[in-house]
Amino acid sequence: MDFESFAFWFSVAFVAGAGPNLADNFGIWGLVSIWILMGIVAVVLWYKNKRKYGVGIYISLPSKNDGKKESSLPSSVRKAMNRSHRDWFIYGPDKLMGSEYKRARWVINTIEHRINEAQIKNQEDEPLFLYIHSRLPEAFAVGQRAAVLWKENSIREEGYEHPPYPLSIDFRVRSFTVYGGRERIYELNLRKIFSEKYRELGQDCCRHRFESIDLKKKREDNGLPSLEKSQLAVILHVESVEGSANAFRDGAVLASAGVANNGYMVMEEDKCDQAVFFSINANCFFEKLVNGEAESTICEVLHKCQEYNARLHGRRDVPVRLFTNIPSVFAFAAGAYFPDGSRIVRYSQSYVEYSRWTGNEIVAIVDGDDVGEQTERSLLSRDLDNAVMWSKKADQSLRDIVEKMQNLSGVSLVSKGGDSAIFSLRSSSLSEFLEFLDILRMDTGFRVSCGYGTDSREAFNSLRVAKTSGKNISVGIY
Repeated sequence: MDFESFAFWFSVAFVAGAGPNLADNFGIWGLVSIWILMGIVAVVLWYKNKRKYGVGIYISLPSKNDGKKESSLPSSVRKAMNRSHRDWFIYGPDKLMGSEYKRARWVINTIEHRINEAQIKNQEDEPLFLYIHSRLPEAFAVGQRAAVLWKENSIREEGYEHPPYPLSIDFRVRSFTVYGGRERIYELNLRKIFSEKYRELGQDCCRHRFESIDLKKKREDNGLPSLEKSQLAVILHVESVEGSANAFRDGAVLASAGVANNGYMVMEEDKCDQAVFFSINANCFFEKLVNGEAESTICEVLHKCQEYNARLHGRRDVPVRLFTNIPSVFAFAAGAYFPDGSRIVRYSQSYVEYSRWTGNEIVAIVDGDDVGEQTERSLLSRDLDNAVMWSKKADQSLRDIVEKMQNLSGVSLVSKGGDSAIFSLRSSSLSEFLEFLDILRMDTGFRVSCGYGTDSREAFNSLRVAKTSGKNISVGIY
């Protein structure tokens, strides 16, 4: 019994037992006043306790890149847990050791008795709440591990499909984040996401688009061999900036096909030959999260991806690779929903160095010479028309070069901006690439330097050498 309940019943027993003596000393009205006062205290305690339900568990699972485990709870989470739950706990590894899967296993094994306790009670007013504070791969791994646990202890219920895992408890997941300048706590009901009823709702209003993408052609165009086993890449994008969906999709497609490593930490086992792409409107989705109505959106997205995976491979238990910018509460649900062995491919902006890809890939950087100096000279001479003309000519010349170079066999454009462009190409295409670039220099009259190497650092250093060696030449290390 908790302290508040104990204090309440002790007070009741005290008043009832001491009633006759109190009546002699204070009179009947004095006793009635004490009873009324105790009644008010009882109602306040009852109402305060009534607002608290279920057990809350705060899980802090930071990334190794976060430096150290947080020493205190975020104030909004502490307030929410104190206000909402009769009991709550904090769990998280003391040291940021091992992969996210090992740390997720540690967390779930630690709180396993709480999950089993909630399953035994199986009461609608006794939900189990997990407050997740982690990056996406860690949240995905915790959801994956939790699903394995409740799969082992689950009882088949009518209206719930198996697989994915049926839930015999009211299981809620919450996460907090800052969106639109405000700190918010989002909640998902996992039972609703796994319910068949939510899959019959039709297209959700938050969904922008869905498309399937054949990655085999991407690999063939870049001279990459066929994969030994077929694998699906799931690309989920929450579009907070209008028009960002295409750029996100294109980057994830190149990474998942193994063509370019553009911030995604793609291992050999993460490369895919098929992909599905979902784009979701951020304003609509986050509004639903705040209002507790996002389960239908998430259910539709996950179910459609899993349905495509089953159609592609003939069975549902084939792992997928997830490329996404979804919030961590969504990542937890995806980890619980997708087949065991699936994983989120981690993304890091600091991960800028290109891997030495299969097929002896080369990075080449092409950069216009003297573009800034020519424009600056015209501006200082008060010749604005000539500055504009030169800028347009430089932009058009580089655009023509890029358009023609990326059509070469085994050559792929990685990025273009200003007066420079980055290409990836096979070693067998290097000589043709350099010869064609020389031809374009003569045809257009546009001076460009080129540096190439087996990774971005070597290519950039080679470009520096080309710039300091007379310009309008190609220099490389291979």
